[in-house]
Amino acid sequence: MSVKFRKMKNKVSEKGKSSNSGSYVNHTFIAICLYLVLYSGISFAQTTNKPNSEWLTFNGGFEAIRFSALSQITPKNVESIVMVGGYTITDTVRFQTGPVMIGRTLYFTTAFSTYAVDAITGKLTWVHKFEGKGALLDNNRGVAYDNGKIFRSTLDAHVLALDAKTGKVIWDVVAGSTALGEYCCAACLVWGGRVYVATAGVTLERSDA
Repeated sequence: MSVKFRKMKNKVSEKGKSSNSGSYVNHTFIAICLYLVLYSGISFAQTTNKPNSEWLTFNGGFEAIRFSALSQITPKNVESIVMVGGYTITDTVRFQTGPVMIGRTLYFTTAFSTYAVDAITGKLTWVHKFEGKGALLDNNRGVAYDNGKIFRSTLDAHVLALDAKTGKVIWDVVAGSTALGEYCCAACLVWGGRVYVATAGVTLERSDA
């Protein structure tokens, strides 16, 4: 899986090409907006509807409309976008994350890994990997951010808080029971100092020989 970083140029010699061959790691995830960091110094707040270059939650903001008010890319200049860098991950699982961008750092997940990548240079800042015990699936939707912490759910029904600067685990709590067929793959949400996460489940059947 490659995460690509693009910018505009005044004169276009070639148009970029992209392909889509499924939801696995052979996807190319094009993060066009990553180059457009404005260094605005905007801090995370409970209201996220002000136009800026950050993407503060899985859905962009708590309105959950996934709309960006940035205006530097338009139908007239979109052809001038060219790749300036990228980062390739080696996880061989589904890539279904919704990236979160805080400052100039892009945070995203796979089933068993959490990544922090510099959105300007494409260089890895840190990666945290965990081994899920009794994990039932192999996907994850992404992270939440608040007060210097990154929060993610796990497929063995835990919630992790990671240091946003280092990726070190701050705490690890149990949110469900894999023995009951429960797991977590949804992106967390943070509101009022609390972390919210949803559990999902499967039907476990037993047959006697």
